[in-house]
Amino acid sequence: MGLTGTIQPHLGNLSFLARLDICYNNFHGSLSIELANLRRLKYLDFGNNSFRGKYRHGLVPSLNFKTCFCLGNLSKLEKLNLFGNDLKGHIPTAVGNLSSLKLLNLNLNYLSDSIPSSLFNISSLQVIQLGYNNFSAPHLSSDLFNHLPNLQRLELSGNQLSGKIPRSLFKCKELEDIHLYNNQLEGIVPSEVGSLTSLK
Repeated sequence: MGLTGTIQPHLGNLSFLARLDICYNNFHGSLSIELANLRRLKYLDFGNNSFRGKYRHGLVPSLNFKTCFCLGNLSKLEKLNLFGNDLKGHIPTAVGNLSSLKLLNLNLNYLSDSIPSSLFNISSLQVIQLGYNNFSAPHLSSDLFNHLPNLQRLELSGNQLSGKIPRSLFKCKELEDIHLYNNQLEGIVPSEVGSLTSLK
């Protein structure tokens, strides 16, 4: 599609809206704070547009950093796609408030710093896609994946993660796809990988 323009604040009046999908367009500019009113929203897809901004202090500010919407308010959100939007900064710990989240796709941005541990406490998550950003960590916590029993797909490729592969990853028995290449991980692949019988 080739839609252009900006996100209007009037969208925040659609209080019964459950799905908002404008991916693969040329939308740009501000993400209105009124989007925080969409408490029934389950699916939000702004992927592959021209939004720019930083995640900070639990908010997703827009290009001019004066208007924003709060991730933590969208407690019913199940799918969040913001891939390919040149987003910079870090993921706020408030992402952990998205207790219903099943899919998070932030691939192909410029996000940096460490990945907040609160993200890995969302037990409903099935897909985590954080590939090709600038995430870094001196080491990944050994218990990082202890609370993700439903995880099916993990993409962390193309970052600057270092250390060993956490053994807790192999507690995620539903895993079908793991992408860890193009990082600075070291050591051997633990033998527990053999327990992931759903891998494809």
